[in-house]
Amino acid sequence: MNMRRRFRHQRGSGVCVENAPVDSADENDNGANNNKSGPSGEGSQRKKRGRTQLKRPPNGQQIPIKPIGEEQFDFVNYSPNSEMGIGGQITALLKLEYPSIIEESPTKKYYAKNWAHYNIIKDKDGMAAANRFKEEFWSIYSVDDEKRSHAEEVLERFAAKQCKNMMYQLRVDAVKNYYDDVLNQRIKDEVACKKLPHQSQYLRVQPEWISDEAWRKICAYWCSPEFLKKRARAQKSRLQSDFAQNRGGSRPYGQTKQYLGKKYGPKAATDINTYCCMKSGLNNCDSNGKSGPIPTEKAQRRVDDYFSTLQVERPNDFEQLRSDGQLDVDVLYKSSGCGLAHGRVPITNGAVRKCDMRASSRRSNTTSQSNSGSYQYLVRRNAQLEQGY
Repeated sequence: MNMRRRFRHQRGSGVCVENAPVDSADENDNGANNNKSGPSGEGSQRKKRGRTQLKRPPNGQQIPIKPIGEEQFDFVNYSPNSEMGIGGQITALLKLEYPSIIEESPTKKYYAKNWAHYNIIKDKDGMAAANRFKEEFWSIYSVDDEKRSHAEEVLERFAAKQCKNMMYQLRVDAVKNYYDDVLNQRIKDEVACKKLPHQSQYLRVQPEWISDEAWRKICAYWCSPEFLKKRARAQKSRLQSDFAQNRGGSRPYGQTKQYLGKKYGPKAATDINTYCCMKSGLNNCDSNGKSGPIPTEKAQRRVDDYFSTLQVERPNDFEQLRSDGQLDVDVLYKSSGCGLAHGRVPITNGAVRKCDMRASSRRSNTTSQSNSGSYQYLVRRNAQLEQGY
C-alpha cells in the first residue's frame, strides 16, 4: 500500500511549483524554446525564459511509475499528450534542494558539485537535502511495494546522473542568459558551449536557486586554469571519437519505447528499434515507426555486433529473433566482448540491470573467450565469410 507523504520543502523564489501536467517537451528542464531560439532580429517576437518549474499533479494525486534497469523509470499509464517528464522533474527538485555551499571547516568551503553533496548539508530538523529530495519525489510519484527497493536504487542513480547534467548545463545556460539579458541576443546551446565569458560577465546572470557565495565560487572555477585545461581535453576527445550520440530528443530509452508503441504500435516498440530510433532521430522514422539510418559508426557497429553474435549463438531461430527485435541479455553480454566498457551496457545503457549482465557472465564463464577482442573479430569475420566476402 502506497503511503502519501507530506510536502516538506519551504518553496523559495528560484523554483516555481505548479499543479499541472507536463507535456513531453518539458522532459528537458531547459525548455525547448531556449534550445531552438536563434539570434533575434528587429521586430521578432521574443519569448521570456521561464523559471525552473516543478509540476505537481492536481488534487493531490500521484503518478504511478515503475523502475527499469539501472537508472530509468517507465510510466504505468503512458500518454504522450499528458506526460510528466521524470528527468525534468528530478532536475527541478535538484535545484529546489540545492545545498549551495559545503562547509567542512571555517577554512574549507566549496560549492556543491554532485549528488553526494546533497547528503552532507542538513536542515534544522536534521534532514539532509537528499532525503528532502526523495520525500518530495515520492509525493509526486508512486510505485508498487514489491518494486520499491529497485525504485529507490534507480532514483539514486537517476539523481546522480541528472545532477551531473545540471552542473554541466549550468555554464551553458549562464552564457545564454548573458547574451539574452545583457546583449539582447538569443543564441543556441551549441554556440554558447564555445563561448568563454569573463568572470564579471558570469556574475551578472546568477540563477535564483544558487546562493551568492556559491555562484562566486562557480564563476571563479569556470575561469580557472583547471577548468580550461579539462575543457580543452574534453574538446580534443570529442573531435577524435566517434560518439554514439542520442538523436531521439530528451526522452530516455524506456519512455521512447512507450512513445513508439503508442504512436506506431507494438512492432515499432522493440528493444533494437527503440535503440536505433534514439540514434537516428525520431523524426527520421518511417510511417511504420522503423528507424532511419544511424549516422554514427560506433552505434551502428554495436547493433551489427549484437546481430552477428545472435546469429552465432542462436543460428536455428536467428531470423525470428532478429524480427522480434527483443534483447537477449546473454547475447548482449557476449557482443560487448564479455565485459562492460567504462562500466556501460553497449545497447540500452541504464535500461538493463548490470546484475543481469553479471549473471550472464557467470553462466558463460566456462565457454567465454579469453580474448574478447579476438572473439569479436571472429564473430564479424564468420558473418562476412557466410555472406561471401
